[in-house]
Amino acid sequence: MALKSAVYELTGDEVAAELPVSVPVDVSVHALTAQFTALSRVQQRTGRLFVHSTVNEHVVGTPWDVGDYTQQAYEAAFGPVDERYWIGAAEAEQRRRVLDERYESIGITERGMASEIAFAAA
Repeated sequence: MALKSAVYELTGDEVAAELPVSVPVDVSVHALTAQFTALSRVQQRTGRLFVHSTVNEHVVGTPWDVGDYTQQAYEAAFGPVDERYWIGAAEAEQRRRVLDERYESIGITERGMASEIAFAAA
């Protein structure tokens, strides 16, 4: 999120600030942004605006992959990425396909965006 915020501060462009990140890192970003009060306090204390736009994640066009701009910027700022969380695009897609099959078997489709589950009327 620090990198996204830095890009936003430099450009004022929310789409440009939506840097591609690995799936586990993106999930962590979503978990952090769900903690609105805590995140608001950190923003207030630091004077930095955290920028994340779920709507624009798909506008970026390319998934994160090993050695890209995001990784280069991250490593320049913080040191090497932890390979447990920075999983390349091909491996992430393969893992998602396995999950897609399992979820589809219980009626959850489109990577969790749709459901074929017939819920009973309340």
